[in-house]
Amino acid sequence: LTTSGISLIALEKFFPEVIPKINDIDISIDSPYEEEHNKNRGQNVFRLALKSLEICEKYNIDHSIVICAMKWNSTEDRIIKLVSLAKKYNANIRINYVKTNWS
Repeated sequence: LTTSGISLIALEKFFPEVIPKINDIDISIDSPYEEEHNKNRGQNVFRLALKSLEICEKYNIDHSIVICAMKWNSTEDRIIKLVSLAKKYNANIRINYVKTNWS
């Protein structure tokens, strides 16, 4: 399952018996900074992503934080903070690079 958090939270609320059957979960985070993530998503959803990471830990499901790396969100400070966030939630990190002109 790849999610911004919303679908996993809904699954836990309405179909909790399904969650242990999920092989692994990727939580999509655009920026490890709450304000940036929410601005990029157009709504206040950063906390939902964090809640999803907590759900993964609760059910002991392999999980990753996935970021679509672009010039603005793959700076050294953001990557360091992303790693810190992953450590806090015992998550792996997956970085998908967008093909763009980085110069």
